[in-house]
Amino acid sequence: MSSKYNRGDIVWVHFPFTDLSESKKRPALIISNDNVNSSGDYILMQITSKSRNSYLSLPIDNNAYSGAPLQLPSNLNLFKVFTANDSIIDSKLSSVNDEFIDFVAAQFYNNIISDDYTNNDFNVNQMNPQNVR
Repeated sequence: MSSKYNRGDIVWVHFPFTDLSESKKRPALIISNDNVNSSGDYILMQITSKSRNSYLSLPIDNNAYSGAPLQLPSNLNLFKVFTANDSIIDSKLSSVNDEFIDFVAAQFYNNIISDDYTNNDFNVNQMNPQNVR
């Protein structure tokens, strides 16, 4: 089964609140690979226009897009991740380049998964996952 959407696509989705009481339509980044996406389910990371100066947030710089940039300056909420079926995804908005999605994966691991999250000196404009400590 081929997938409608791909890793790096930015889509409109009804993103659930963490208590599952409601959802809000917002953009999200598909971070899952083709193996997952071919199932019709996608792993998504929330995008917000709210600026946060935190290791839990990552700005999407204009040079990260491989499609048209989003209308508002946007940030990824690295800790707001969920799995969704393509039936609740409304449409594709844009996409980011492979280098940026690799950088997102490295930041997700370093800042959310790893216990060594205290050393977070990185430059978003460099977007090279090999430079991430």
